[in-house]
Amino acid sequence: MTDEPHHDPDAIIRRVLSLLLVTGTEYVRRGSRRCVLVLDDSTAVLKAALKDANFWPITLPKGMNLADFETRDLLLPGHILVTMRTADYLDHAPVLDYAIIGLDALPTLATTETYVGNATVQMLSNAVTRHHLVSTPPAWVIMLVEAGEHVFERLE
Repeated sequence: MTDEPHHDPDAIIRRVLSLLLVTGTEYVRRGSRRCVLVLDDSTAVLKAALKDANFWPITLPKGMNLADFETRDLLLPGHILVTMRTADYLDHAPVLDYAIIGLDALPTLATTETYVGNATVQMLSNAVTRHHLVSTPPAWVIMLVEAGEHVFERLE
């Protein structure tokens, strides 16, 4: 038996249950999607465009939020959280082994439901590719900025 979360049966069951909980009947095998992105209520508007960009976006059901540690522990480990409230999630990222894409510095989020028409999702997608974020171990944050270089930092 290993301590790695990918091989821990409890962690595997928790991860599958969390996907079923948040996606409900639309859950299908991730397949060739680039990665799972968990969207909080500040970024849920990006879901359709992210799906169009070949990500697997997860939004929380009504009445559920990421304010408490137990919900974060169920939904975030091993995933990337996309938020406009980065400071609210920084402390638990190294403990729960998740990553953060912060959109706080952007003045607004594009609401177009396609990848081609959504500048925010295009910027996010380019950052994921350019910085190799899918293959980077969790416990990091990247702050996307509209003009200039994105700010990447490992969290410890």
